[in-house]
Amino acid sequence: MDTITFPRQLARTQRFSLGVPRAFTLLPDGAGALFLRTRGPEDRMSCLWLRDAAGERLLVDPAALPGAAAEVPAAELVRRERARERSVGIVAYSTDAAVRTVAFALDGALWVLGPDRDPAAAAGGPWAASRRLATAGPV
Repeated sequence: MDTITFPRQLARTQRFSLGVPRAFTLLPDGAGALFLRTRGPEDRMSCLWLRDAAGERLLVDPAALPGAAAEVPAAELVRRERARERSVGIVAYSTDAAVRTVAFALDGALWVLGPDRDPAAAAGGPWAASRRLATAGPV
């Protein structure tokens, strides 16, 4: 039997904080909420999720985004250290007032998750497409 000691388990789960939802944004109609959470208790990759009447849905998985595996800029590493942010992936996001467009920084690039204008792709819901925005430098 593989028994993990308490100190080791505390370290592997980052003080039991991995897998716990955080950074909530309620939808204006109150029918759901956006939030950040890792996929499991020992996964450090923070993803964007939606919880509504249909259940939980993973909206953005940073590991699945094309070209998202770049190096995190030094300024962002300093900001995360100051904020005591130990997760990787999406560590913060911002929305418009209607919560239809979500913006987040990932590995120095700016990404937007918004309404998809392609009817064939609209089956994924109002947040069917995420795209990388061109910027002059790292964000």
